[in-house]
Amino acid sequence: HAGPESRAPTLLAMLQSGALQPVIDAFLGNENPDRSAIGLAQQKSNDFIRQFEGRTGITKLNSTQVFNGMPPVKIQVTAIFRAWDDPIKEVEEPFNKLMEWALPVKLSPDGSVLARSAQAARGNTGFIDALVPSIAPTTIALRYKNRIYSPLVIEAISEQMTSSIDAKGRYVELLVPMTLATLTALDRDDWVNYNALKL
Repeated sequence: HAGPESRAPTLLAMLQSGALQPVIDAFLGNENPDRSAIGLAQQKSNDFIRQFEGRTGITKLNSTQVFNGMPPVKIQVTAIFRAWDDPIKEVEEPFNKLMEWALPVKLSPDGSVLARSAQAARGNTGFIDALVPSIAPTTIALRYKNRIYSPLVIEAISEQMTSSIDAKGRYVELLVPMTLATLTALDRDDWVNYNALKL
């Protein structure tokens, strides 16, 4: 909200809770040798400060929720791979493909924009490559229960290294927890279209 609490939160909190009064009492009690004048000033300040206790600047108008953005939608999934005949084709290769999709296609080894810009100025590389040198992860689609969610990216993926293996050290069963995320926030039409998409 846009009330006074958002502009001076600490001061308003001290006023509303009464925590400011002891501070003023301590200040006035040590400054002026005229005790009668101090007592009168303290009384007036205390009476004034007590008016703030239990009050707030929040109103219906300035507490109205404002829609100013929303994050992409995230989907938590777990892929389960089991080998019935061939651990390589049924577990290892599908998991490796998921890892490839989750990772950036390529990350530039040079972190300096100035160095890449100098290379571009000499004609050794393009200006687009100098400005954005890396290639983002692959976008994917998820088909589940008659819905197709697309496009998505694999935001997080993990490998359970304690999973069962065969005599050659190959996974025979592997659970792969993943967090999938949409590229943008979704609206109502996006959700309707998930039911209409066809692979």
